[in-house]
Amino acid sequence: MDLLSSFQYLLGPWPLFLCVLGTALGIIVGAIPGLSGAMLIALTLPLTFKMVPEDAMALLVSMYTGSITGGFVSAVLLRIPGTPSNVITVFDGYAMAQKGHAGRALGLGIAASFVGAVIAWVALVFLTKPLADVAVQFTPFDYFALVLTALVLISSVSGKSMTKGLLAGMIGVLFAFPGLDDNTGSTRFTFGMWQLTSGFDILPV
Repeated sequence: MDLLSSFQYLLGPWPLFLCVLGTALGIIVGAIPGLSGAMLIALTLPLTFKMVPEDAMALLVSMYTGSITGGFVSAVLLRIPGTPSNVITVFDGYAMAQKGHAGRALGLGIAASFVGAVIAWVALVFLTKPLADVAVQFTPFDYFALVLTALVLISSVSGKSMTKGLLAGMIGVLFAFPGLDDNTGSTRFTFGMWQLTSGFDILPV
């Protein structure tokens, strides 16, 4: 019943306006390389303190979703992913743009983003509780296996040279070392420079 009442509220004029506004802002910011939905949310968050929680969530979630879609633009046209989520889009989208099919690539990307978002929201509604129960049981060995799996998956997008792909993956691991340790909170490989305490962002890397 709570789910149905939430849908009924979100389909009202004001929440729908916030969704459209947030999506438009997200697309604009996501299309600019170096900016991300997280940055837009961080800048907008103080403005939502006096808003109704449902309206604030509608605005913030719409901005984040729009930024993911907006990242397609620079990924397809400039070969520069607008957000980290659009890195894979560069491989096929830019190739299509080079052949004169940029509009089709953008259309396919937006359509795929919409379908994926719908599936993800349905999964979020029904699978959040089971996944949370599994996540809290993760041990350091499980995290190590997860990272190892990610490194192995690099071979699937490395093209003809698996060596270059694995080397790039290991360089990425080295860039992930500096920062604060998640478990102890102590600094790691910062070499006395406070600028490295937050680590390296994925886009500059």
